[in-house]
Amino acid sequence: MTTHDEPVYEKHGVLHYAVANIPGAVARTSTIALTNVTLPYIEALAGKGFAQAISEDEGLRRRLASRCDHLSRLLD
Repeated sequence: MTTHDEPVYEKHGVLHYAVANIPGAVARTSTIALTNVTLPYIEALAGKGFAQAISEDEGLRRRLASRCDHLSRLLD
């Protein structure tokens, strides 16, 4: 975890910004951003049902962590 005074750290040549609760500082903007990236998945699940949405959408399928009490893929 980082702090507001030192918000960035480097690991493996990649800069990471990890200050806790930054979305809370811009609640409206972060809510809109979260909605924009999750709504297409919610619409697919609601419109097509779980089985069809998972079978047709590779992006949704890749994000499925478990199904029927089994891990669906190894998590990174």
